[in-house]
Amino acid sequence: MVGIAAAFVIALGWSILSIWLGPRVGLVDSPNASALKVHTRATPLLGGVGVFAGIHIGMLIEGAFEPALFAATLAVLVLGLVDDAVALSPKIRLAVEMASSIFLVALIDPGTSSVVWIIGGVILMLVAINAVNLLDGLDGLVASVTLVSGLGLAWAGSSGWGEAGFGLTISAAVAGFLVVNWQPARVFLGDNGAYVIGMILGYGVLSGGGGDMGAISLLVVGILGVFLIDLVATISRRAHNGTPVFSGDRSHIYDRLRDHRWSVRVVALVAAGAQGVLVVIFIGLLVR
Repeated sequence: MVGIAAAFVIALGWSILSIWLGPRVGLVDSPNASALKVHTRATPLLGGVGVFAGIHIGMLIEGAFEPALFAATLAVLVLGLVDDAVALSPKIRLAVEMASSIFLVALIDPGTSSVVWIIGGVILMLVAINAVNLLDGLDGLVASVTLVSGLGLAWAGSSGWGEAGFGLTISAAVAGFLVVNWQPARVFLGDNGAYVIGMILGYGVLSGGGGDMGAISLLVVGILGVFLIDLVATISRRAHNGTPVFSGDRSHIYDRLRDHRWSVRVVALVAAGAQGVLVVIFIGLLVR
């Protein structure tokens, strides 16, 4: 439990430090940078560093450190930091995400390693990374949903599908960040944090399910469900409108709820509640 507590403290401490550090290193999200921005003040984009550090240091303390996961998430963390600073092209982002995912999936041993496993695992990783990034549009939204997903991984792990401590460490780290990210947010995840969380959750699904495709299917919906719903809705909408998949807009499900005068906090809580329902249903089926 010491590592889990450390994950919370590290993520919280870094997030508080980021309020001071972000403007000094030039990693802030300015509200006037784009018409898509909804916040009203420049906000640091360094929250992902604290989540990354909290999870890995927490796992190290608990004796569950995973070198391959550390290396792969470090790669996407750096990618995200550069992307937050200079706005990389989608092709560069996809190339680094794919290389990191191939590296990580190839080192997850389900006992039935194969080309099919690697291809399917990499696709899942890429989907998870980009789904989390797409949902990161309101204060506290991704952190709230991820907190619930981490608890879902812990529940699955307690029944032998993965490691319970891993899920609890994820939840603790994002909870520490959420203290400072809750509306009105003083620190954002940034692309760096969204990429890390997406890869962490994707890893949790693949490693928890092992080589059991039925288990992995249940974990995908139970852990990534809300992220995937928004991803599918976004791709469908943009395809219908003839706009590029990687273009930004303010028509996500959470944006439409805001248009109906739902507060930012209520949207985050409803999204977390919806993820909780998916956890109860699909992780419940897995561990029954």
